[in-house]
Amino acid sequence: MENNGLPVITRSVSAVVDTDDLLMIQREGRKLHVCTEKREYVMYGKMQNVLQYLDSRFFRCLDGCVINLTKVRRVEKCRVVFRNGRELTLGRDSSLRVRRA
Repeated sequence: MENNGLPVITRSVSAVVDTDDLLMIQREGRKLHVCTEKREYVMYGKMQNVLQYLDSRFFRCLDGCVINLTKVRRVEKCRVVFRNGRELTLGRDSSLRVRRA
């Protein structure tokens, strides 16, 4: 079966986010921040349940963070800059792993 998107279910929204639009998914406690180029969804869930919907374009740079490598414009020092201008700050080791990927 082909995965066409990531299901996002919150109190107010039920949507399927196309994996082509995803920038990153970050965990904050029990919440997952699903970030696209235009919108951010916040839902309760586990990172492990979300990973099954993602393919080889996505890299798990931290235990609680997955980024879409095709949406990265550049990696400089400890920052990942996405095409839409959004930035993600990482530690030195995590930043090196993203550069290698």
